[in-house]
This record gives sequence, C-alpha cells and structure tokens, in this order.
Amino acid sequence: MKEIKCRLKATGGVMQNAGVVYPVVIDAGRIDAGALVEMMVRNCNVPESQVLAVLSSLSEVLTEMLTLGHSVEVPWLGYFMPKVKGKVVTNSNGTSVVDNARGDVAFKAKEKADVMSAVAIEE
Repeated sequence: MKEIKCRLKATGGVMQNAGVVYPVVIDAGRIDAGALVEMMVRNCNVPESQVLAVLSSLSEVLTEMLTLGHSVEVPWLGYFMPKVKGKVVTNSNGTSVVDNARGDVAFKAKEKADVMSAVAIEE
C-alpha cells in the first residue's frame, strides 16, 4: 500500500470553545484531464490515443450503467453508485411520483488509506 502524503491545517469546529481542533486537508488543486492523460501515458508507456480511448469508453459505460441503476466497480479504484433524492408524493391521479428528484453519483474508494502522513502548517 502506498503512503498518502498531504498537508493539513487546523480549524475550529462546533466545539471550538472546548478546545477541540479538527484537521482539514489543504486542497492542492485539481489535476485537469490533459495532465491526467499525460501522467497515464508516462506511467503505462502507451500512446496517448489508447489512454484517451480507454478513458472515453470508461466514461460512456459508467454513464450508461449508472443511468440504468447499476452500481459499477472499477478494478483497483472503487465503486460508483447512482443516488437519487426527493420526496415521494401521491399526485391527483393517485399515482406515487417523486417530487423534486435530484440524481447524483456516489463514489466509494476500493481501499481506505492505511498510512497517511501529514505535515501540519500554521495559518
């Protein structure tokens, strides 16, 4: 298992007056799609066109399966699961419908990080 390294900052929470301080990961920024593809090309030693083809196919299959209500396991990565929020109500015809339905996708990592090292910084 790889060691995950991150920088932390301390923030006060709800119980701030009780001397409780919570660590929060400092967001180091987002890796854009182009940078991700470049890293994968270097890591796998395959042409960029193949990396793009695999990522495109993964995106299409994930979208299709999640739309159909399936949870999807991506090996070594984790699970994608469809979610929906809303309120079930009975309409004037006596049929149950979902009011204010909102769809989303949840992700659960395959394995939790066993080891995490952090560098605390002062604000």
